[in-house]
Amino acid sequence: MDDARKGSEMNLGFPLYQGVTLADFAGATQVLSFAEGLRPFWVAQHTGPILTTEGVAVLPNYSFNYCPRIDVLFVPGGGPGGVIWAMCDMCYRDFVKRAGLLAKWIGSVCTGAFPVAAANLFRDVEVTTYWNQIDNLTLLGNKQV
Repeated sequence: MDDARKGSEMNLGFPLYQGVTLADFAGATQVLSFAEGLRPFWVAQHTGPILTTEGVAVLPNYSFNYCPRIDVLFVPGGGPGGVIWAMCDMCYRDFVKRAGLLAKWIGSVCTGAFPVAAANLFRDVEVTTYWNQIDNLTLLGNKQV
């Protein structure tokens, strides 16, 4: 990789949690890893196995305590237990908030909108989530759903 491309590379971080949905981050990682200048990686509280809703264990590239700067924060959705944990766990929520405040862009897929909302990163923006959770998302703050 030449120095010019290296300088323009952006880090895309997927903060994972137990009970995350595999397709919400693995598919995006596969597709976006081919985008020039974009470097996707997975990060979690610890670098041990993360069990997805599909029963597949994956290993994050980095821990919250040691990861590259995140230019694009993308929070995946998950099962109810995992999403509630991600919303309520102070370490996860604080990491998402810190990374989000420094990121150029913040996004989520499906129920990943809930941890982003819990981190208070949706301000005066339009957001959506899984169709049967839209009413619940409206309860979480300053945004249009």
